[in-house]
Amino acid sequence: MIFTHIPTMKASLLLPLLIASVVGLGGCTTTRTITVLPTGGLRPVDELGSQVLLSQKVSGVGVRLLAKRFSSDDKMLPAFYVGVVNGTTGALGYSPGNITAFSGDHPVRVYSYAELRNTLNRNADAAISSLEAQALTQEVGPQGDAYSVFLPGTQGSLDDHRLRTMYADQAAAERNHLAALIQSMRQSNLSRLLRDSTISPSGFAGGIVALHARDLRAGQPLRLVVTVGGETHEFLFDVRS
Repeated sequence: MIFTHIPTMKASLLLPLLIASVVGLGGCTTTRTITVLPTGGLRPVDELGSQVLLSQKVSGVGVRLLAKRFSSDDKMLPAFYVGVVNGTTGALGYSPGNITAFSGDHPVRVYSYAELRNTLNRNADAAISSLEAQALTQEVGPQGDAYSVFLPGTQGSLDDHRLRTMYADQAAAERNHLAALIQSMRQSNLSRLLRDSTISPSGFAGGIVALHARDLRAGQPLRLVVTVGGETHEFLFDVRS
């Protein structure tokens, strides 16, 4: 069955973007919700705490919603894992170009591989830059004192040099840990993006695709359409403010 080919994934695509929010890049981003809807007799399959929509014709297509919340900018993208099992006797070409989307009757832009790669890199770079900026403010305080660290609930920096150094070292270790995590997730996410591929008979290919959030209209059903091997597979999602 096709669902055995669809990896169980948490919303790892969003992690670098969520870290960006933690380190001060997210601002007051408004989020919306997206949920799976039954589609023409298709019922979501619960698999290890996640829902997968499956469409079986000659070839099979499976879609996993990666997160139930998304933002109106590119900080938290509406994202899906879309996989195809080739049921034909010939090779099938498969890429983000095989996927279209509609919010009601309004077309929704699907990120190309290059666009999504560039967006992920841009957000990860911004998160790391923010960490580096925080390092400067902590190592040189408002008065220009080296290693000046302000603690929650206090009005001034610690006077004891050893304590200031200790807290500065601790803050630096936390920043380095976050930076390493961002870099790790960047590479993990990039490796999972859907890109141009050729699927041999009985073979499988899949990857992450994302939509331009500004094209999604609250209260209008989102229709994700996968066209492959001359067949059309449709999946419905509910979008709410």
